[in-house]
Amino acid sequence: MNAGKPRISSAINLGLNVIVVAWAGLNLGGLLVLMVLRMRYPFQLEWVEGATATTSQWILSGHFLYERLSLQFTPLLYNPLYFYVSALCSAVLGPGFLAPRLVSVLATVGTCFLIFDLVRRETASLVGALAAAGFYAATFKVTGVWMDVARVDSLLVLLLLLAAYWARRIPGPRGAIGCAALLALAYFTKQSALPFFIAFGGYYLLENRRAWLAYWPAAALFVLGTAWLLDVVSGSWYSFYAWYVVRNTVLDAAAIRAFWQVDLLGNVPLALGASLVALALLGNPFSRSPEGLRSRFYWALTAGALVSSWWNRSFAAAYVNALMPMMACLGLLLGLCLGLPKPAPGRYLFQWAALLLAAVQFVQLVYDPRTVLPTARDERAGREMLALIRSYPGDVFVAGGSYYPAMVGKPTFANWGAIVDSSGLWDTDLDVQRGKQPDPRRRIILDELEAAVASRRFDAVVLDDTSGTGPWDTYWNNLLAPDYRFDRTIFAEPDVFWTISGGPTRPQLVYVPRQP
Repeated sequence: MNAGKPRISSAINLGLNVIVVAWAGLNLGGLLVLMVLRMRYPFQLEWVEGATATTSQWILSGHFLYERLSLQFTPLLYNPLYFYVSALCSAVLGPGFLAPRLVSVLATVGTCFLIFDLVRRETASLVGALAAAGFYAATFKVTGVWMDVARVDSLLVLLLLLAAYWARRIPGPRGAIGCAALLALAYFTKQSALPFFIAFGGYYLLENRRAWLAYWPAAALFVLGTAWLLDVVSGSWYSFYAWYVVRNTVLDAAAIRAFWQVDLLGNVPLALGASLVALALLGNPFSRSPEGLRSRFYWALTAGALVSSWWNRSFAAAYVNALMPMMACLGLLLGLCLGLPKPAPGRYLFQWAALLLAAVQFVQLVYDPRTVLPTARDERAGREMLALIRSYPGDVFVAGGSYYPAMVGKPTFANWGAIVDSSGLWDTDLDVQRGKQPDPRRRIILDELEAAVASRRFDAVVLDDTSGTGPWDTYWNNLLAPDYRFDRTIFAEPDVFWTISGGPTRPQLVYVPRQP
């Protein structure tokens, strides 16, 4: 009997390890296949991808990213790094969606590798390392099907993890300066990297004074110095987009609650529980031992990811792509929970429970891969839409698909998302809510758009398929009524050409000038 117990324990342990590894491998391999299949789709997977594609061409045509708002081009409210990297890739691969998507795909692959390698180095557990990377891949759907789209977030997560990886591998002032430099790159990808500076500042303060004294001057130099330079070169337009407009964005109380109730407890409750166990297994973060140093590092990383995702998720109109840093962190902690040594009493039961928890969490994250892939019908419908845009002899304004006119040789115009954000049109201006006057620069783009409509500059205005009752619809109805009339819908079928990542939208409502 006693001789059989170790064999039974080994069999249970092996079986659970095989299940977890199989789930992790399925998610990693499946994500790669899905990203490759989606990358070739010639139309928008997400409604602001067109703005990224036009931004690449704007940069390659010799313009600086941050210039005066105009109907021809208005940038998105992000920092510049991703857009310049995408433009560089576009210079090699050509215009369109492929190049900026490739940047995101490579960033996601790099993120999965860093998660794997961090856990492997900490625990020497291949199972834990695979589970950690596989978990991040498994959150593809719950983070909005966003990891491969032409948006800034995947590059942001990669750079945040590179900063963490550097900080963990390189001790002392050299590690602190390198961490600050990589965090600065993350910040100049997306502003939501800011909480990581504070989190790692605390980490270095507790590590040693020399590292902390090196970290903050380096961070200030890299971030404030570069921001000042960008603002000087742009004539203060950089600070308008990246600071003023973002600072005036309203927070959403429902989204603040949903972060915990839906995003975490609703989707990844077991990974959240495993993360708390991992932080406990890491030991006392205030100890001066190597174990204490390791614990401080992961507490800092968790704090940065938590605040960054929660803060970004809390803005009005924010989406679940904001969860990506937190999901990467949860993957790391899940891997540590599986790989770290367990307390001696009940060690095997503890490990089995952790493996079973990981397996059930993978099951909870299962989704139908067909729901994230565009179809041949979508592609045919898109080509019919392009034929319609081409049929108009003059300019066509496509509000939510700003790159589509370029695909038929027509001029492009500012993306509706960039117009709304920059103008504060959709209840996103805190200055107005506080009874203050908004920055007069916010009216520039609306004045240009309204003048273009009043002069009937466009042969057609194409709006997205909506309910007709939202604030944007009210604005467009009032704007178009005097000079344009509704002409037709683009798609007769109700289930084609909807965007898959983010909220579903599609160009649908066509307005043409009224006869004089």
